[in-house]
Amino acid sequence: MICPFLLDQFVWGRRVFALGAGSAPIPQRKLTPQRLAVAIRAVTTDAEIRATAVKLGRSLAAEDGVANAVARIDTLRNPAG
Repeated sequence: MICPFLLDQFVWGRRVFALGAGSAPIPQRKLTPQRLAVAIRAVTTDAEIRATAVKLGRSLAAEDGVANAVARIDTLRNPAG
């Protein structure tokens, strides 16, 4: 559940929703107690959202993000290898 209010939070809110791992983002300007309650209920009771979030979390946990970033930076610094 993402309530974006700044910069890339809007992009990531849409991405999480598109992946099925969360509720539709609620921009801070449109956030109400009722909308918040609906979103909380969705992410805590919808089995499909929960399963997708767990699967995505496991996938992210298995990545070595630092090593991938370093390798990419090294490629940019030394394009010839």
